[in-house]
Amino acid sequence: MRRWPFFGTGCSFVYSTLPPSAPDQRTLSAAKNCGRISYPLLDTASTVAGYTWVVYADKAEEESSSKTYRFNGDGTTTLESQGPPTADYGVVRTLGYVTMAAFGASSLYGYYAALRCSNWRHEIAVRNSTPAADAVAAQAKPPKDFGGYTFDMTEAQAEQICTAGRQGWQLEGAIAVCSPTVESSSSQPLRLEFQSGRLRMITVVRHMPGEQLEKDYDHLYTVMRTMYGPPQVDRAALVGACSGALAECMKKGETPKGPVWSWPTLTIELQPVWHGDQAVLEERYTRRDAGP
Repeated sequence: MRRWPFFGTGCSFVYSTLPPSAPDQRTLSAAKNCGRISYPLLDTASTVAGYTWVVYADKAEEESSSKTYRFNGDGTTTLESQGPPTADYGVVRTLGYVTMAAFGASSLYGYYAALRCSNWRHEIAVRNSTPAADAVAAQAKPPKDFGGYTFDMTEAQAEQICTAGRQGWQLEGAIAVCSPTVESSSSQPLRLEFQSGRLRMITVVRHMPGEQLEKDYDHLYTVMRTMYGPPQVDRAALVGACSGALAECMKKGETPKGPVWSWPTLTIELQPVWHGDQAVLEERYTRRDAGP
């Protein structure tokens, strides 16, 4: 008994997945389940099945036509004439072509997804089998000097560093701002926070156009990750309205969490912040008391 091939959108179109782009979704479990080769193989089998139905329809129609043969003297026969087919297998042929098209396209996508996922798993295997750059960077010692500033320096000492760079100094309570001037070589203002008269927190405030914010955030994150290794708390993935329009997203009240690097004596944060009418990136260097 002949069976009709299953017709649908194709296994690969339904079940095959490409490697995710969001950092928090690129897990080992996701890599294992990504782009299974069984789906395009099933699609290929269905494509072949569709082809057999086209062949079957052509042969069945050809066999249904009346034929006239001439007998030769050597015992052979020669086809003299053939009438039109008496049976119509057009539906079967059409189903075969549609099946070939649907499952053929699905199989191509499935093989593409399988290749992408195979390359991704290979990258993971290489990273796990060799000393990764992240692992080496994770051993880096925390910085001790921040453009001439060091923790525990007094307000007077910090002011001297600021004015020596021909920058403007403004102190209000326990918070000072060292701002660039026309004559200064620095382009980013610093916010310095003191505790008991000693410098405890240094914040580099990076201003940039809103349309450049996400690109600069990615670039600075990569630079800091290279310097300090993988953060102990990674940044939140930019999803929804924040993906592709970070500044506009923050303007509406969203606060995507940035990465945090931690040592016993220091924490470093990279945080997108909305200030007044502008989005900025803040690099925060905070002294910690030594501990576990």
